[in-house]
Amino acid sequence: MFSESILFFDRCAVADWKSGIGTVTCRLAEGFSAQGASVYFLGASRDLEAFSPQDVQFFLPNARKSKLSCSENRREFERIVDEKKITLVIFQWGEGRKFPFMKECFSRNIRVFSVIHFAVDHNDGRLRALFSLSGGFGAALRRRIVCPLKIWFYRWKAKSIYKFNLKNTTGTILLTPSSLPIFKKYVGAGGDFSKVSVISNPCAYADSGEDGNNGFLEKQKEAIFVGRLDNSTKRIDLLLKIWAKLEKRKPDWTLRIVGDGASSNMLKTLAEELNLRNVVFEGSVENPRELYRRASIFCLTSAVEGLALVLVEASACGCVPVAFDSFAGARDVISNGENGFLVPAFDCSAYAELLSRLMFADTPSPLLENVSRNAIRNAQRFSCGNVIEAWNKLFEETKNQ
Repeated sequence: MFSESILFFDRCAVADWKSGIGTVTCRLAEGFSAQGASVYFLGASRDLEAFSPQDVQFFLPNARKSKLSCSENRREFERIVDEKKITLVIFQWGEGRKFPFMKECFSRNIRVFSVIHFAVDHNDGRLRALFSLSGGFGAALRRRIVCPLKIWFYRWKAKSIYKFNLKNTTGTILLTPSSLPIFKKYVGAGGDFSKVSVISNPCAYADSGEDGNNGFLEKQKEAIFVGRLDNSTKRIDLLLKIWAKLEKRKPDWTLRIVGDGASSNMLKTLAEELNLRNVVFEGSVENPRELYRRASIFCLTSAVEGLALVLVEASACGCVPVAFDSFAGARDVISNGENGFLVPAFDCSAYAELLSRLMFADTPSPLLENVSRNAIRNAQRFSCGNVIEAWNKLFEETKNQ
């Protein structure tokens, strides 16, 4: 048990169902609270669908990004940290903003940890994927000239944010070991990398102790995708095209797409154009655990991810994860052929052939069952208990800083 008073600071209100970061924040808050900590939430912008009660959820009065460090926001931040006796701030926006209240925290001896939830080089992959999807007049020119210029700009911007937060906060948190060399490259010489820690996000499903021996008894002939329907990064269009190669060969299998987002209508139209009959768009599901438990295979075709917690969620439910080897964090979760499968980046034919081998006719293959059991065991690394323990260790190590 410990007596810390912790403030989570993010873009908006904390909502368990609203986003991956919101879910992670709620799991961490529950873990810290169970150990005796007081936990509060601060949103840069007001959200009427706030998950947390009013006495623990606060908002800055001026939500404009360019005004985060304005005097009225500073006064409100000071009021909150003084009234609630805050000792730790976890800044859940470390990939996108410089922490705006360092002076207020330093004068009160409040430790601040900046968390980078996205891939360190998130904008590289996002922009390449976005420009690869663009067509029409001048598309080739935009890919050759505009895309590299935008990548250069966003790298410069990210480098400025990373260097500032690393220098001025107590520490920077990365989600995966493979992110560290990329982060070092961005920050460059002179960065104090002893202040960088790797702590994964927690997965509540990993605490449930799924039965690895009997897990396939409930499995259906289903593959599943869970995530935000944002095709610029998730590339669900590739998954639909992969499924089009399989549907006639595996007519008794179903692909379920769980989630909502800006690309939803476009993807439904594409499914119709490909004449896909066994694809179901489930929409947003507050808790997809039962869908994971039904499905035999989880499919991810993203261009870029950070940790990709959905791979862990699927694994914890015995749903065998398959992903493109297109982002560094994939290898931090999946050991190819042991607890999941990695496919060369954007090789849709290879992805389809792998799925074809895994999609059983009557009973699951020994390979699929074995990988499923290994996936369940692998997911335990990301249990809430293990992640909270890692945070506690960091808090103890930095107590006198």
